[in-house]
Formats: sequence, structure tokens, C-alpha cells
Amino acid sequence: MIVALVAGVIAVTATTAAAQGQRFPDVPADHYAFGAVEWAAEVGVTLGYPDGTFRPQEPLSKGHAVVFMERYYDEILGADESEDFTRGDMMVLLKAINDGTLRGAGAPDDPASTAPEAAEGQRFPDVAADHYAFGAVEWAAEVGVTLGYPDGTFRPQEPLSKGHAVVFMERYYDEILGADESEDFTRGDMMVLLKAINDGTLRSTGADTGTGAFKAVTAGGSHSCAIRGDGTVACWGYNHDGQADAPSGTFKAVAAGGFHSCAIRSDDALACWGDDRYGQTGAPSGRFRAVAAGELHSCAIRGDDSIACWGANLYGQADAPEGTYKAVAAGGFHSCAIRTDDSIDDSVDDPITCWGNPGAVINTPPDVFKAVAAGGSQLRDPY
Repeated sequence: MIVALVAGVIAVTATTAAAQGQRFPDVPADHYAFGAVEWAAEVGVTLGYPDGTFRPQEPLSKGHAVVFMERYYDEILGADESEDFTRGDMMVLLKAINDGTLRGAGAPDDPASTAPEAAEGQRFPDVAADHYAFGAVEWAAEVGVTLGYPDGTFRPQEPLSKGHAVVFMERYYDEILGADESEDFTRGDMMVLLKAINDGTLRSTGADTGTGAFKAVTAGGSHSCAIRGDGTVACWGYNHDGQADAPSGTFKAVAAGGFHSCAIRSDDALACWGDDRYGQTGAPSGRFRAVAAGELHSCAIRGDDSIACWGANLYGQADAPEGTYKAVAAGGFHSCAIRTDDSIDDSVDDPITCWGNPGAVINTPPDVFKAVAAGGSQLRDPY
């Protein structure tokens, strides 16, 4: 009778909650994981427990974590992999779990992070310091979650297969937690994670996504631009040629030039706006991971690490050299980039390459660098 009574109370509670838009009686509308849990139940990622509860604060076992991940691929993606969830995203996810930044407003106190600082330099040649997943990938390699590929790359933009997703999740439990479950990673957290993957908001996990928060800024000739926490771009200042008329959409990188601006969209495509007298806003098609805007020309690094430049080319500043690179800068009438290898040719040990105005290119230092910037010019128009 007692069991029947308890079951009846649970059933009534669940029914009442459902009538109020609440699927599980133990996940109220003000719970940090409410939206994610509701979504997960709606799409079939989770069924909850037989008693009608979800138990969001219960530690998530490795077995359940793997099941939820597999259901996401099978039920939502309907495929073994998707370009919307990359290897880089997975590292961001695991580091967010480890740092306690996965949970949203109203979450219990998060444990202090035990993640080590990212190692100096760059562990993988294809994950530059300005990549959104750089810190996460460095951490994952440091703690043994990922080993990278045999050729020394990590390939952060490569779609993450279900098999690799499960392996990474299992390694996190085995190598980091050292146990089958941990109270620091709950069932509610897992739903927040999967919804973030599905919504495309994983890349800013743990960040303030309000319109008053920013995560990148650049200053041009007479205008400035910045990327808000929600991925949109804001520009201000001199706007004679439309260089401050930021386009709609979400972006991951932005560069302000002399009289134009360029940015990389969330899908890795380029967008440029402003003065186009010399074709400096005629962005090429393809996928890119870094962009730079000069006085009257622009340069960007493609997904395969090659460089593309376009616009004014009086001194050859838009004649991009062959090779692979990890950082690029466009100045007044010259450009510079850091190669992923250690040489300009077979005899010179110098990872910096510059081209364009001879006065700006001469005496390029024969040292090793991890960031580069190029200045402008007093000349406002070389033509």
C-alpha cells in the first residue's frame, strides 16, 4: 500500500508538472538544465527514470554518458558524424566539464578547475593560439584525452565521428576522473552539453553571451570592430565607406583595415565590407580560420593552412607565398605570416615570411615567433 501510495503521489506530481510545461517533477523551470533536459526528452536522447524523474544532480556514470552520446548521433544527427560537431568542439566540451564552466545560471557551486595551464608554444601545428579550441586542445593533450594524429596534427575542424566521441568520453572518465562517475559531472550537465552541441553554442560554453560582453576586438584606420559574446559583430567610428556597417550573423574572428573590415563567419566562410576600390572586400570562397585586413588589401589563412590575399597590390602585398602558415598580418603595403615549418627555403632557418613593400620587409628577424602584427602607412592611397 505504501509503495502504491508513493507511486500515486509521483504520478500526480509528474502530471501536474507536465501541465505547467514541466516534463520531470525534479527539474523545475528555474533549474539551470531545464531547457536542455526538456529538449533531450523531446528528441529522444533521454527517457528519464521509470518513476518519472530525471534526477539532474545525480552523478553521470560513464556508461550513461556513452549511451547519451550514442543516442545523440543516432537520433538527432542520423549519421556517424556531422560537420556541426568537430574534434575541436569535443575538446572544448571536455575542458568545460573539467573546469566547471559547463553549467549555467542557477547551477550549484562549481568545483575549482584542476586543468593545467596550456603549455607555452603550440603543441599541434594546425591549432594556432588564436583558434577557439586552442586552450582546450592543449589541455586535452596534456592530460591524455587526445594524442592527435600520427602526422602530428590534431585537425580541429574535422567532423567528430561517433566512435571518436565515445573514445574521448571514455578517456575522460578513465584518465581524468579515474572513476566510473563523478559528482562534478551530472546528468543535467550532460543534457546541457548535448543541447549546446545541437544549438551550435558549444564554442562559447562558459562565456557570457550577452550583448554587453565581448571576446575579440580589432582597430582599423579610423574605425573599430569587436565580436560580442553571442558571436555578432559591432563596429563603430568613421564610416564613410561602410566599413563600420557590420553584417548580421555570428562570427569567430574579425579584422579592421584602413577603410574596410573582414570577418570569419561561424561556418568558416569569409565576409568583408566597406571600401572596395581595389577589391579588398572581394573575399574568396572557401573555409578559413584566420583573417587580417590591411590598408587596402586583405589576407586570410585557409582551412588547409595556405594563405590567400586580395585587394591593392602595388608592392606585391597581395602576392601570397606558397606554403602553410599559422598566423597572418596585413599592414599598409606589406604582409607577414608565421609558417608552420621552420624555413623560408632549404637554407634559411626563419619561420617569419614577409612580402610587399621592400622597406617593411627588409631585416625580417631570423628568430622563432608565435604571433605577428603589421603596421600601417602614412600614405592614405598609393595610387
